Amino acid sequence: MFHVSAQATAPTHTAGEPNFASLLVVTVLNTEANRRLTFRGSAVRALQAHLAAGGLFVLAYLVTSGAVLLFRHYRPTASPAAETLVLVPSFALVTVVRFTVLRIVVFRRCR
Repeated sequence: MFHVSAQATAPTHTAGEPNFASLLVVTVLNTEANRRLTFRGSAVRALQAHLAAGGLFVLAYLVTSGAVLLFRHYRPTASPAAETLVLVPSFALVTVVRFTVLRIVVFRRCR
């Protein structure tokens, strides 16, 4: 995961910086992949889809960062690998929510 590798190569970063960067990249790539592959029949333009996904990025950052901060509160000496074990399920939850919101709100089909 980017979270662990970024901490290993740049120990001056806080956990939030690699989390922010990785979520930003994943949000852009995921939105574009969904726009082109999953929802290719949609009339939503690329810029419109990415702007709508911006709110999902904020939600994803709050959920994943909140999970790590809460974990650090209860386990202040935990290793970066242990933090990654917290990030994985929170990231999976965010992925499901992102897809659901993209499907229901952003790429909804006009009936």
